[in-house]
Amino acid sequence: MTSIPKLDVVFLDTGLYASEGFTNGLLIFLKNTLKKISNKNIKAGILSCVSRDKALPHAIQSGLRIRTDDGLPVFEILMDDKDCTDESAIIENFKILLDAASPHTIIMNTPAVFLNQRDVRIRELAQSSAQHVVHVLADELFPTADKHEPALVKRLYDVLKQGEIIGVTARIRNVFETASGIKPLPFKTVINLESIQFNPAERVPEYIGMINIHPLKGIQIFNDIAAKMPEHKFLVVKNWPDVPEYIPSSDNVEIWNFLQSPADFYKRIKLLMIPSLMQEGPTMVIMEALYNGIPVIANRIGSIPEAGEEAATFIDPPIIEDYKMEGTILYPICEQQSFERVCSNYSNAITRVLSSYTPQEGHRLKAIAEKDIQKGHDMIGELIDRWTDNIRTFEA
Repeated sequence: MTSIPKLDVVFLDTGLYASEGFTNGLLIFLKNTLKKISNKNIKAGILSCVSRDKALPHAIQSGLRIRTDDGLPVFEILMDDKDCTDESAIIENFKILLDAASPHTIIMNTPAVFLNQRDVRIRELAQSSAQHVVHVLADELFPTADKHEPALVKRLYDVLKQGEIIGVTARIRNVFETASGIKPLPFKTVINLESIQFNPAERVPEYIGMINIHPLKGIQIFNDIAAKMPEHKFLVVKNWPDVPEYIPSSDNVEIWNFLQSPADFYKRIKLLMIPSLMQEGPTMVIMEALYNGIPVIANRIGSIPEAGEEAATFIDPPIIEDYKMEGTILYPICEQQSFERVCSNYSNAITRVLSSYTPQEGHRLKAIAEKDIQKGHDMIGELIDRWTDNIRTFEA
């Protein structure tokens, strides 16, 4: 496919980016990483194969689409829905993309929640198509033998062993090593400060905010607290596209669509809530908020406490009795009494944190975030230096 140029490094997207764009922490991290690679005069881009009906932005016809997203070249094969059920056709289209770009290094994210043979075959194809494959482990939703077909999970782990796996927190790395026997290398999320900074004179901190209306992110906790605290204004930002219809709990809740500039959100926020109900990574919004001197209250769950450990206020989450799947949306089922306890604890913490907040506290939060953000840039910088040195050595 001659319209695709030779690329040294690619993010091989299996549908997440194509259907969501740069709307979640993993994809924003990958965007910032690819940009850092490009700044070293290494050709980087995104290769994707996805249903035309699910691709963002909306596509009129199937076939190869070439575009640029936030400065990065994107090469997508868009397929009709009926063709997306043909596993062989999807694998063949990924092979076409990889043969044309002929990358030295492929970056992928590990499968999350779902796992099928296609997921494994794409990663086997990637491993056979490049000198170096990097698998990004961003949360604890990777497939395990107790939740998926053991033989397929073993096949996935066998191909992951052939590449390099990087894990975002000590907890995630330890959980993955226990499940797979594979030891990931550490990395930290890369945050682009330009996207989150704003002129202090423009700040109007009027809302208690939350990002993402997905049930796994704890939107029901947010709703309950907003209804209990009518004296405050609340703001929630839509993020992932695959979410149920959201109905605010009370008149003091405002809803915004996804923002290209996070700074527009942070300059209106006086406190950020992260009532997550999933074993996720250390969400970058914690450090983004703290960098702007905004206090954070979050559930002590998954790897979230590894971000902002010295600065955020943590609440023990409710007892999660189970998760249920409706369509493609996973809903947490919480024990009612513990759910009510958590909502009460949030309300008390919000009152306490806001009443004691001072400019000096804002400066303290910012200093902690600056140190953590710089560490993230240093860690990924060391990885990128090694990757790019390998590319230059291979091409010499």
